[in-house]
Amino acid sequence: MTDSAPAPERHSPFAAALGWALPLSCVGCQMPDHPLCGSCLRRAAASAPPPRTLPDGTIVFAGSSYADEVRRAIVAFKTEGFTVIDKRLAVLLGTAVTAACLDIADADPAGIPPPVARRADAPQAGATPLAAVRERDGLATRRRPVLYVPVPSSRRGYRARGYRPVDRVLGRTDRIATPALAYLRQPSDQIGLDADERAANMRGSMRTTRRVAGRTVILIDDVCTTGATLTEAATVLRDAGARRVSAAVIAATPLRSLLAQPAQTVSDFSEEGDYGGAKGVEEPPELSGGTPYRGGRYGN
Repeated sequence: MTDSAPAPERHSPFAAALGWALPLSCVGCQMPDHPLCGSCLRRAAASAPPPRTLPDGTIVFAGSSYADEVRRAIVAFKTEGFTVIDKRLAVLLGTAVTAACLDIADADPAGIPPPVARRADAPQAGATPLAAVRERDGLATRRRPVLYVPVPSSRRGYRARGYRPVDRVLGRTDRIATPALAYLRQPSDQIGLDADERAANMRGSMRTTRRVAGRTVILIDDVCTTGATLTEAATVLRDAGARRVSAAVIAATPLRSLLAQPAQTVSDFSEEGDYGGAKGVEEPPELSGGTPYRGGRYGN
């Protein structure tokens, strides 16, 4: 991200036409005509891990565990242009954001607006009461509304995709992104790094681009694994005077999985910016030998 307003998303007419022409099926169970069916979405929401507190004190709320159909969905969304699934991922992110807002309200009732009913046509996971409420961005409060600050995408990733995944999904929750962070330097590929190496890789990589002093911030990202990226982002925001910083993500790696496989995640920083060819990047097992993915939609 830069100091200027976010560039408009670029969409290939060919990719859009191809997406309509090819069959669509659920990334979880292969149900036709659904990118992520209701049953798989409910199962994903029910798998959400408890809030995690990072070493710097940042509390991370996740809408799902980073596994199974959610992992397939995020990989396809970020690396294969499977953008039709953004609304379903937004259900999970919206649940996490609401949980973060309610946590802030519990700690500081004057700090944010109350949750309100989700509009009738908005998708719902149905697995938790939090799926039925959201915090409306921009409402007047006795202090100031929450800032939703996405973790910035790499320039390479944006050029390759034409959109910023985190910003896009956040927008689907009807919340307004505040691009208050940018990279001072591009971090190296995080694939294959352990927690300490990831922290060192991210340290000093970001800067603020907007005034955040005195503000309550919810950091937004797609996946939390070791938390190195969120920790660095939160540190930069606090150093710039942010009053309170927490985080909401689509999915988080459960701690037991992280201990067993600490270096596996989707990366914005691979040499080729994609799976299956970049240095140090292993093709996810769900995509290698599973359902083939072509042209913007999962098919049989």
